[in-house]
Amino acid sequence: MRNLEKRGGRYFFRVVIDGRKIREDVGANAVEARRRAALLRDRYRARKRRGSLLSVQDFAGRWLREYVAQARNAEGRALAGARLERYILPALGSMLLEDVQPEHLRGLRGRLEASGRPLSPQTVRHVLSDARCLFRYAVEVGVLVASPFRGRLMPRVEERAPRAYSEAQVGEIVAVAGPYAFLVRLAVLTGLRWGELHRLTWHQVQELPEPHLVVERTKSGKVRRVPLGAEARALLEVERRRRGSVYVYAPRHEKPAQVVRYLRGRVDFPVTFHALRHTFARRWVESGASLAVLQEILGHSGIGVTQRYARLTEAAVFAESKRILG
Repeated sequence: MRNLEKRGGRYFFRVVIDGRKIREDVGANAVEARRRAALLRDRYRARKRRGSLLSVQDFAGRWLREYVAQARNAEGRALAGARLERYILPALGSMLLEDVQPEHLRGLRGRLEASGRPLSPQTVRHVLSDARCLFRYAVEVGVLVASPFRGRLMPRVEERAPRAYSEAQVGEIVAVAGPYAFLVRLAVLTGLRWGELHRLTWHQVQELPEPHLVVERTKSGKVRRVPLGAEARALLEVERRRRGSVYVYAPRHEKPAQVVRYLRGRVDFPVTFHALRHTFARRWVESGASLAVLQEILGHSGIGVTQRYARLTEAAVFAESKRILG
């Protein structure tokens, strides 16, 4: 094949598009290299016929409609749209898809990290992950031959132990929680996320074979079962008698901000609603229970996420040391 050359034991497909020389590695096996080169040749010819006029902004709408709409839940779809509008399109939107090079994506990362209020490494990773997903989908549907996204572009995120409350802090929060005391206590006793608590209905509270919650519409999309201890069962029974709503938590707040604002004005330490979930997980680990079971209860996709909770509190370390060492 005219566009195929061999260098150092590997084959490369070469082509010139709009005056730009492109070289693609197609492997070391001669037969497979010719097959891949033929596919690349056909794709480049198709791209020439299209006129190479599709911009990142043009394709971004298609990515949202075709890929994101099917692959992500409502929250994920909203986040992808927001990241596009705020970060990706201002930097790359006017460029043609095929003109985007690795240096442009590195420039996007630099822009995210060097703005007036630089984003956290985790947020930068999320934005770049969406950009990578967009270009990969462009390759998948035949709009691009290869993604400009290259390795070592993602920022490193230092692992941090999840922030949980001490028992004294939990007691202080519950004491001042007022109308939100039931919600706070249930979060600490079950480890449910805000959205899961907000959507929880009484038909999801089950007694057989053991008392548990059937948690639906989860972050992972999987139904999971959360066991209920005696304290949680008693709390739910009191609430069931007190309210007539189909929802376990009858007041309807779309976001936890209202609850958090109420608590922050009444305690002298930082408060987030998600830390209540971390508190449940920390209690579980410090009781000596299984991490694998905790993974199922919390609905984590992998045990590596759950292992973050394996770092015990200072008080737990000293208590165990005292018991062993005397």
